[in-house]
Amino acid sequence: MVQSRKCLVCGTTECTEIISIVNAPKTHVISSETKLTNDSFGSIELVQCNRCWHIFNKFFSDGETDSSQDLFLTNTPINESMLARHEQTVDFLTANANKKLRILDVGAGSGALAAAFAKRGHQVTVVEPSAMIDERALNDFGVNVVKDFWPAISLRDQKFDLILCVQVLEHTSEPCSFLSTLSDSLDKNGEIYLEIPSGDWVVENASIADIHYPHLSYFVTKVIYGIFEKVSLAPIASRNLLNGRDLGFVLRAIE
Repeated sequence: MVQSRKCLVCGTTECTEIISIVNAPKTHVISSETKLTNDSFGSIELVQCNRCWHIFNKFFSDGETDSSQDLFLTNTPINESMLARHEQTVDFLTANANKKLRILDVGAGSGALAAAFAKRGHQVTVVEPSAMIDERALNDFGVNVVKDFWPAISLRDQKFDLILCVQVLEHTSEPCSFLSTLSDSLDKNGEIYLEIPSGDWVVENASIADIHYPHLSYFVTKVIYGIFEKVSLAPIASRNLLNGRDLGFVLRAIE
């Protein structure tokens, strides 16, 4: 059953339509054996909140949040440039580290980024609900795999130096509380690395190619900085990725 969403940041129902797509594919990654049916497509109506300016998909169907978990793994490198981007991310986040880090990768997808950190000697744990994740291969790199949704009960008493949240926040129905739970798992002076799709890019370029059905949100700069302030996180560094399509932030908790 298709329903209508309130703003995922402020809760208002007052919004303005930006882009509407009928019969959008629910996943951009399928195998050659996949049979396409009516259930393979859904409606997207991107709207912008009239109160806080957040951009989100107004429509959703029952159970859609979990429906794609075992269809594909996110953050899976398919070419050398994607592998290079992972290595650049490791360099960016560890340039000033004076020790091996305790790292948590939330919504790790394939775990490729986690493996890149583990190969350099860091202690890495991933949280990923998909049964498709190759736990054995990641274990071979020294990565601890927790097959669960975040927050994972088994990790509730653990603290980390660095928490990775890469292309995950846009899939969550409560982005503010999600970020807050990540902050709760930071050790003193720990950092969160957040990557998100840019709502500014989508609006300025009317970029249908960058609109994906599983994405509930697209974050404009004004909104994401407001979220940081709301959950007591301070951005200490940022990255402009893929010519502005994605944004990266290093965050620390405000004491």
